[in-house]
Amino acid sequence: MLKKAIGLFVSLAIAMQSVALGAFSYDDTAADGTENTAGITDEAEKTAVAENDPEYGRYLDALKRLEERKTQEKRTFMSVSGALGEAGGGAQTIGYTNDSLIHASKFDGMDRVYGIDVSYFQHDIDWEKVKADGIDFAIIRVGYRGYGTGGQLVLDYKFKENIDEAIAAGLDVGVYFYTQAITKKEAVEEADFVYNYIKNYKLQLPVYFDIESVDYDVGRLDSAGLTKAEKTELCKAFCDRIKSYGFEAGVYSNPTWLNNYINGPELGKSYPIWLANYNIYATYYNTYHVWQFSSSGEVDGIDTAVDMNVWYREPQRFGVIKNLELVTNGGSAVMTWDKVSGADRYEVYRFDPKNNTYTKIITTTRNRASFALTAADCGYCVRARRTVGTKIEYGDYSEAVYALANSVTGLTLSASRTNITANWHPDLSARGYEVYYSVGGGEYKLAGESTQPFYVINGLESAKKYSVKVRPFYSSGASRRYGSFCEPAEVTTQAAPISAGVPTELYATVDPTKIKLTWNAVPNAVSYSVFKKTDGKYVKFAETNTCSCTVSNETSGTYQIPAGDEENSFTNKYTSS
Repeated sequence: MLKKAIGLFVSLAIAMQSVALGAFSYDDTAADGTENTAGITDEAEKTAVAENDPEYGRYLDALKRLEERKTQEKRTFMSVSGALGEAGGGAQTIGYTNDSLIHASKFDGMDRVYGIDVSYFQHDIDWEKVKADGIDFAIIRVGYRGYGTGGQLVLDYKFKENIDEAIAAGLDVGVYFYTQAITKKEAVEEADFVYNYIKNYKLQLPVYFDIESVDYDVGRLDSAGLTKAEKTELCKAFCDRIKSYGFEAGVYSNPTWLNNYINGPELGKSYPIWLANYNIYATYYNTYHVWQFSSSGEVDGIDTAVDMNVWYREPQRFGVIKNLELVTNGGSAVMTWDKVSGADRYEVYRFDPKNNTYTKIITTTRNRASFALTAADCGYCVRARRTVGTKIEYGDYSEAVYALANSVTGLTLSASRTNITANWHPDLSARGYEVYYSVGGGEYKLAGESTQPFYVINGLESAKKYSVKVRPFYSSGASRRYGSFCEPAEVTTQAAPISAGVPTELYATVDPTKIKLTWNAVPNAVSYSVFKKTDGKYVKFAETNTCSCTVSNETSGTYQIPAGDEENSFTNKYTSS
């Protein structure tokens, strides 16, 4: 039961360190100025030095504190179990549990779920032991931007192994990226980097943007001279990009940064905050939902220090069925749903809405069931169950999905830069339709409802592949019945036009019968619009894919060529007379 962590006196020491850390330094530079890895045998430390890992100093500091603590473990120890601390060893025991950590009153009534965050600094992890030791979630580093001037993006070489094995062991997972971005463009680049490695995973916690100072050194972000508002915009750029991919996005930082270097209260209104605050109570009083309270915890299955966290989560009712779908094929159907944590069986029922009765048809250990359709107006639902001792506990019945109507047909999509228009054949018996979309293969989200066989999804990103599916719904008294989802359709939003730039060196050659305009070519331009001033206004005169235009039967006039695709932003003018 996680019978290791920090005693009372060490807790107080950590509280003081949260205000001012003791002096600590390391030297990673050889005599010739290059990275010095010759004396390092640990693979993680070699990588950290060679790739300017901004977490290296924090890792070394955690190891130092862990060693200091071990000298006091004969007298006290701490438990990080999420239940009552277990007595053991000395007479005075403090545990990182409900009776040791001081939780803010605003979290009263919330579930307190204990977890860790890891990177390659935790070496080879036995995730089965981690789970058995009481850890319920892990936030896993995808990578980082090196804090040197080059600012290269680096994948954490343990990421895939860690996330795959954590999921297999039954932990909830989230991920984070340690930023050293100094522009919004770089923050978006980091988000794209992260998405490339998480797009095939389903996360229970957000994708966090880790923004903080580099311990015991000066990083490129620290020295960039950005304002508080500019650093806040970095967070928004990363998070909004991640959200556009269909993932939840959050911000990780400490009280100093949240209060002074970024606008923590503002960010907390839009994105979940993961707070780093090494103390027995949090000293940040604005919104946060995960608290990292120690960097030097010990957990079975991990041979080095590890960060400890508590996740304040809305109370979870057992057996909530999510993402229930039914697909029909003639006289049979296949129904699928998400697995329920802790469930050992699922029961599938036929629901009669007229008599409000449930008839069990299948019991299965899988989150999938196939069965014959026997009644046109019946719904089908699921409930989870688990065995606790000698008793069986049941979750609630899911919503009913109906097979009385086929899914909508004829779904077609058309897209502009920022919206998608979906059209389908009408179902005259349907009360309305629900429209769902996903981006880049991510999780489907409800776009909205329509009473007509079409819907426009607005506010999308350009040049992104989207998938759309639709299902009808029907009225049955006061309840809603659903038909099946149709096969998804895909479309890619249009790319934003390339701004072709400014044509230069606009000249005119005039002879008795015509004017010939010429100009220099603009890279990436596919055509040029030529405008002529007529009655005080500029009117489009010609479109050409060459760098010249002839105006016949004219010997004077004023002509302009706009920059890029902005027809009213004239930057070149030639007046002939």
